[in-house]
Amino acid sequence: MHFPLDKGQAGVGVSRDGWLQSRLRQIQGTSGSEGRALTTPPGGQTHVDVFVVEEHHEVLPYWFDAATKGVIPQTGNTLVHIDGHSDTAPVLNMPGYPFFKWPTKDQLKYLMQTNDGFIQAAAMAGFLNRVIWVWPDWDIENHEDYYNMFTMSLGWIHAKTDNWLVRLVKSPDKVFCMCFKNGTNLECMSFVNLETGEEVRETGYSVPTEECIVRKLLIMEELHQFTAIKYFNNSDWATGRESVLLDIDEDFYGCTYVVDPILKTNVTLDKLWFLNDIITPVFCPVDAAQEKAMDKFLTELVENVMNKKHCETDALKTSTRCLGITQLNLKAVYADTLRLLILSKAISICSRVKTTDHVVPQLVAYLSSMTIEQLGALHFIGFCANTSPRTYLDYREFRVCSGANTPEQSAVIVHATDEKEVRRRTIFLKHMLKNVMKRKPGLITVSQVSEGRLHSTRAV
Repeated sequence: MHFPLDKGQAGVGVSRDGWLQSRLRQIQGTSGSEGRALTTPPGGQTHVDVFVVEEHHEVLPYWFDAATKGVIPQTGNTLVHIDGHSDTAPVLNMPGYPFFKWPTKDQLKYLMQTNDGFIQAAAMAGFLNRVIWVWPDWDIENHEDYYNMFTMSLGWIHAKTDNWLVRLVKSPDKVFCMCFKNGTNLECMSFVNLETGEEVRETGYSVPTEECIVRKLLIMEELHQFTAIKYFNNSDWATGRESVLLDIDEDFYGCTYVVDPILKTNVTLDKLWFLNDIITPVFCPVDAAQEKAMDKFLTELVENVMNKKHCETDALKTSTRCLGITQLNLKAVYADTLRLLILSKAISICSRVKTTDHVVPQLVAYLSSMTIEQLGALHFIGFCANTSPRTYLDYREFRVCSGANTPEQSAVIVHATDEKEVRRRTIFLKHMLKNVMKRKPGLITVSQVSEGRLHSTRAV
């Protein structure tokens, strides 16, 4: 989506509508209806396009579209990447992938695989030559120094698997590899086991350095946030003709598990996944509008179950406002509502579903077993698809919003922020961005929600 940056400033601490965009507005000026900041940056540019996305790899269509239209160069760009994570994971090769070349409009979908693999995908297409990653101080345990520079060598290697299914679904003979120096040693790895075709994104597999055929070199610089202030204050950080892009992820402020609020009410992940077993096989949204309609239907049901529980307490049992609620037949009302939503095509059910008669009774029974506190947390988290419709690889499921990471399965560091820290980090960003903007970035992208899929940006 192409969002204008003209929303009001949200409350600090938990972002629903993007406090980061508000700060960008203060630096860039007021934005117009097409997301262009209506101001004149240093150097005479009349505007700079600002695109706000939900999942980080959704920046790719905007990058490549701008380059195709001549707004920015197609090759040799430098990315200033302000993020809690490097987002430099490899992508997977597959039939149709634009192998180390510029993608056509139809081929761009093959690059849209994961929210942490878009940088390598753009680099292999020749779009990026250099990445300057500014990381937050809460990520310091993952770094040995406040500044690090190295070259990432991107290439391919022959696969050896005889697994016919792997060869059919993926590229039959080539997988991507990358090499980098670890101390004085050159190490190469791939996310695909060359013998079995198995993928392990968390650790990858070591591959022989002499077998990785390098096709692209990517310069990587990693800067601690306070090092970055001095770094960008020096005008020599980029050459006069260097094309600069600015990319910001809100998780620079912090990163927490989406499911934290409900886990704190003593709901186990297993119990949460059981709710998914009721929802996922039935609800199959085809677009964002249907996803929103399904979330509204389910959160209203949760709210009404919660209201009935409130009205069962001694303090409210005989109150006037509880009379209608206690007499409400939730199973009948919401079964009718669901049928109307399906008939009006406001929502879609999955193709294998023959009837939805069982769904509402199961949901009401499940929700009725929860406490008021647990229902409140579930209402806050809400329901959404696990990934964007633009994502090419992932199987798309509608379920409880839980993000890509949970306490039992996570590849990221968790950092819960607070209002004081948000203010401090925002002041830092403002000073740093003032210097970055002197280089007249050709494009700005902002990822609202990282490591998760929350259509209504319910949490950070």
